[in-house]
Amino acid sequence: MKLVPNRECGSCTICCHHIPINQPDFVKLPNVDCEHLLKKGGCSIYQTRPATCAGWYCAWRFSDVIKDDWRPDKLGALIDISLNGVPDDFHTKEGIVIKILDKNKAFSNDDFLKFIAIMVNRGTAVTLSFGLDPGYSAASAFLNYELMPAVKKGTKKAILEVINGIMDQLEKFPKIKYRIEDGKLVTD
Repeated sequence: MKLVPNRECGSCTICCHHIPINQPDFVKLPNVDCEHLLKKGGCSIYQTRPATCAGWYCAWRFSDVIKDDWRPDKLGALIDISLNGVPDDFHTKEGIVIKILDKNKAFSNDDFLKFIAIMVNRGTAVTLSFGLDPGYSAASAFLNYELMPAVKKGTKKAILEVINGIMDQLEKFPKIKYRIEDGKLVTD
């Protein structure tokens, strides 16, 4: 995929902290700074970083549907193009996972809420993910079935009510603790 011209990560290091990595070339716990992340941002091994890191970009970097000012650190959410968490009976071949990093920042953005509603309405699989505890997985919920009635109502209030209810559930959902053992992520 082509990257959107003139969009650079800049000071955003959200992926270097929140994303778990369990690949042969690199292993990193979820919600923990990468060992190569510099204090002022950037990567200490950028030129020789693992292929896993070199080949991954959030949706903000390669989708011009995502607004310029929605860089993950500014939006309070990390959007990833993915089909993870999509139920087998769902019809689509495209999807996004939205990891919420700052609930207040993300859900106070009216355009972002409209974006979620548009994605659900057009049939894009949308998974919401939340969990910021170091070393623990984020909990995830597939939004489309539960959010569609609120999207059909077309009001911000209805959409926020459903999303807030899902976020409450995700906060209570038991998280899985990870550790690194023999160069792999394993659960306790």
